[in-house]
Formats: sequence, structure tokens, C-alpha cells
Amino acid sequence: MQWMGWSVLVIGLLPSAVRAQDVASSEEVPTVVDTTPGEADASEPAAEMGPPEAGSVSTGYPPPPGDGAHPWAEERNKDKEQFKRPWSSNTKGGRWRSIGIGAAGVAAGFLAHELGHVLMNLAYGNVPTFEGLRYGGFIPFFRISPGVTCNDVGCYHIDTGEPFKGGRSGVYMITSAGFNVQHLISELILSIDPQIRYHRSPFQKGLLFFNLSLSVGYVLSTWFQVKPPIGDIHGMARAAQLNPNWLALLVILPAGLDLFRFFVPNSKWAPWVSRAAKVTFVGVSFVF
Repeated sequence: MQWMGWSVLVIGLLPSAVRAQDVASSEEVPTVVDTTPGEADASEPAAEMGPPEAGSVSTGYPPPPGDGAHPWAEERNKDKEQFKRPWSSNTKGGRWRSIGIGAAGVAAGFLAHELGHVLMNLAYGNVPTFEGLRYGGFIPFFRISPGVTCNDVGCYHIDTGEPFKGGRSGVYMITSAGFNVQHLISELILSIDPQIRYHRSPFQKGLLFFNLSLSVGYVLSTWFQVKPPIGDIHGMARAAQLNPNWLALLVILPAGLDLFRFFVPNSKWAPWVSRAAKVTFVGVSFVF
């Protein structure tokens, strides 16, 4: 029986010994020595490589972090490179071409603002007129006037003295229509393409630039009394019987939030707060 015990011990240790030998053999890496004359030894460090030739390596800005854009925007921009710097991304096809397209966006924003006033006037059966004015007392310009004003008693037509059938809420909707159009356009642009900062979209950026700049201009001119008290914010204030400085705050809030959304497109809270501010701006007309 003793020989059976030794047999079991040998048979049990034999596979372990074989596995250990296999591991040891696998860890040994044979060294190949190139003895070809005239060539450098393999143990010597390789010479430093020079810079890559021009055009051999593709360079570009990394894509922006965070969620992707709306499917419509992705389809429109699928063939466009994404840039880290927003304004540099507008120069493809020529700087002046991009500037021209952006200027067209600014002009479209101005027309949309004024068209909002015209359509809202017509919706209340009122025919607007063009009136000249001077910003700051010396810059000639014009405005679309509804020909309606409000006082403590109510709102009436300036020419005839007849009451305005739209009432205070109607005058507020007419004078605030331009801002509501701006808010709608900006919301569509930033909702369809939240990552527009990284895309070549000079026309849309021109629209955004006009909307934000005009809101800021109106607010600053109201707070510092730069323009005559006949602008949109003052007309809204007379209709709502509110301090124009408070209404200016309602105008600047959506603009500031949209500017934040442009530079921080991955924000989760800014879009909803901005939309709430725009709805509040419209809702003021239903509280008087």
C-alpha cells in the first residue's frame, strides 16, 4: 500500500510542475541580436522623429461636451466641423460672407420685431402709423405707433378721443408684441440647436444678437432715461399702470438667461427658467 501512496503523490504534483515550467518558459523573451553589418544595434535608443509633414495629421477642435443637439440641428450640421470658439466658426467660406449673412440675420430680427407690432395692431382692428423720433435727442429714427394712449381712466385713440376697444390688455399686447416675437425666435433657435455656439450658423446668431442687443438697449435707455418716454417699455407701463423700471426688469431677464444658455448650452435649469420668464412676460397682460 505504501507504493500506492507515493504514486498518488507523484501524479498529483506532476501537473503543477508542468504548469510552472510552462509559465517560466512563457516569461522568457528571446533576445534577437541583429548582426547585420552596418546597422545600429537594437539595444540603442531610437533616434528622435522630426515633426510630421504638413497635411499628414488632421487637426481640429474637440467637439463640445454634453448632450447632442436637436435631431434637426444635427442633420443640418452633420457636414460642418464643430469648433471650440464660436466666432471663429463663422469664417468658413470667407469672413465677409459670414458677416454679411449675420447682418442679414440682424435685419430679419428688426423686421420681425416691427412686424409683430403691425400684426398685433391689425388683430385688434387698429391701423398703426409711422412716427419719427430722436433717440437721446439727436439720433433720428422711427417707431410704429398704434395711435392709442392710456391714462388713469382708460385707453383711447389719440386722434378721435374714442375709447380703444382692446382696453389696457390690448395696448399692452400691442406695445409688447415686438418683445414677444423676439422671445419666440430666440426660444426656437436655442431649443432646436442648444449647441449653436459651436456651429456655423451666422444667420441664427445674427438673429440672437439683435434680439439680445435690442432688449438690453431698451432696458438701459429706460433705466437711464436716454430716450423719450414713448418707447415700447413706456407704452407697456402706461397700459399696465406699472413702473417702467419694473417692466424693464421683465424684459432683461429673458435676454440675460438666453445669453447664459448660449455660452452654457448644457445647463439644465436655464432653459426652463428662461421659458417661465417669457410666459410671465406675456401673462402680465391678463392681470389688469
